[in-house]
Amino acid sequence: TSASDTVFYLSTNTALSALGWLSAGSFVVNSEEGYYASLSGNALSAITRVSNAANQATFAPIAQLPISAAYRFTYDGVAAIYSLSGHPRGNILKTVANRLHIAGVSTAGEVDFYSKIDNPWDFSYATTLSAGDGGAFSFSEGGGQIKGFAAKDNTLVVFKNNVIRGLQFNDDDIPVPQTVIDGVGLGAITAKSIVPVESDIFFASPIGAIRSLIKRDNEQGFSLNQMAQKIQPILVSLDMTSAAAAYFDQKWLLAAATSGSSQNDIILVYDFIYNSWVKWTGINANDFFIYNDNLHYGSSNENATYRLFQGYDDNGAGYEAFQYTKKLDYDLPHELKRLRYVYVEGSMTTNSEIRVDLFYNEEDSPISKTISGTGAYVNVTGEAEEIGSSTFGLGTYGGTDSDETYLLYKFRVRLSYDSVDFFNMQMKFSSDEAGSVWKISKVAPYVTDITGKKFPVDNII
Repeated sequence: TSASDTVFYLSTNTALSALGWLSAGSFVVNSEEGYYASLSGNALSAITRVSNAANQATFAPIAQLPISAAYRFTYDGVAAIYSLSGHPRGNILKTVANRLHIAGVSTAGEVDFYSKIDNPWDFSYATTLSAGDGGAFSFSEGGGQIKGFAAKDNTLVVFKNNVIRGLQFNDDDIPVPQTVIDGVGLGAITAKSIVPVESDIFFASPIGAIRSLIKRDNEQGFSLNQMAQKIQPILVSLDMTSAAAAYFDQKWLLAAATSGSSQNDIILVYDFIYNSWVKWTGINANDFFIYNDNLHYGSSNENATYRLFQGYDDNGAGYEAFQYTKKLDYDLPHELKRLRYVYVEGSMTTNSEIRVDLFYNEEDSPISKTISGTGAYVNVTGEAEEIGSSTFGLGTYGGTDSDETYLLYKFRVRLSYDSVDFFNMQMKFSSDEAGSVWKISKVAPYVTDITGKKFPVDNII
């Protein structure tokens, strides 16, 4: 290929129209970006060039032209409505700097249509661009179709699968593009997964990653961060095709589908207060929206809308609270061990029962025991820990329906187990009764090897 200010040539004998080139649009060659007004055979003509080169201090004016005849909009000045044949009918919308941007038009997936300033109904424009006018900007450099928008400091951030672009309007109201991030799988997979979080922009990428886009302080450009390295094995197992996200109550929520599921059926939650990830299962969220300061979601498997964070039951049903230990092999995964007993320390209300499941070698059938709030190992005469209204303000903490304070008493118990040879072990603590309130503070297994040599117990958690 070669380019000049007047004409752009492709080394092909095939007519450009047959290759899918539009009658007018844009191109990128060696980081040089330009726009053409017409094409003939294998050549583009009437080119206006925009340079991203370091030695190019100014941007040439851009003659914004319609993508095709179908997008020459006719504005109805009386009714302030476009006919269906003229209005950009896309499913990606964002308002930035008093303009409405629309993408996702089926016949122009790489195009950002923008309205006039302060008039989101009017997308009309003339061949010669004037300040405040509407327009259509084609991001035809590759990287896939536009997947979503975000906004940062009057910059429209344009997400594709493999590239993230920016679009600003200069002092003459001329659209000026910029490349933010360029790389395979570094963009966004769906518009619904792109959510502003405080000063960042969170999104899900096509390669099973959660990333944040951050505007650098006091300098041009953005930086990209990986946000979920600790749960990467979970992420790569999920189907993000219909991923949807929301930021609410200092939590970022991402809905996705587990392997084999045709609908979203899991939510990953990052809690900014505790700086930790939580996994919610059994919630089929197709999309989120905030209304009247409440978080709602549309169901992915039924015609229903639900409101989250309303009380402490699951739409009238109970739910299981649980805590797992890590899988323990004592850094000797190839050696058999024996478990004698497990020391467990924590606090609980007297009406609570904690089920303790012990799993050997990733088996599905656990050995189960119960820690009861009425057991003699619960010190009800000692000082109780208060959780509830006196600690967190008015409101229920737990699973009952009234405001009250919960008294948690210290317990220490030793759970005995038959000597079973194992390679690794894992424990689960759980309860599913309404009103059960408890916490586990220490778990210390007493493990020996086959010959009776004691392993160091350094896994108190």
